[in-house]
Amino acid sequence: MEETPRKIKCFSSIINNDGLNQKCNCETFVKKMENVENTQKVIQGQIKVLAEALAELKVMVQKLLRSQSDEIPLTNRLPISTEKDLIEINNDITSENKDLYVSIFKFFS
Repeated sequence: MEETPRKIKCFSSIINNDGLNQKCNCETFVKKMENVENTQKVIQGQIKVLAEALAELKVMVQKLLRSQSDEIPLTNRLPISTEKDLIEINNDITSENKDLYVSIFKFFS
C-alpha cells in the first residue's frame, strides 16, 4: 500500500524585526535559508584557509624551537636527574636567555 505524498502547507506569519512588522512566507524563508547556507559555505572556506595557515605556522615554530634548542647546551644536559643538575641549569639562566630556556622546557614537556 503506497502512501500518497503530503502537500506542504505554506504559512505566513508576522515577525517583528526592529519594530517593523514584516510578512514572512515560505518564499522569503527559503531565500533567507539560501543566504544562510551561502554564508556558511564562505565561512567554511575561510576556516579551511585559516586551519592550513595555522598548520604551516605550527611547523615553522617547531623548526625554530628545534634550531634554538641546538644553540643551547641545555639539550645535552637533559634529562635532569639530580637536584645538582637542576641547580646548575638554574644558575646558567640569565635575563638574556630566560625566554629561550622557557621555550625549550615547554617544547620538551
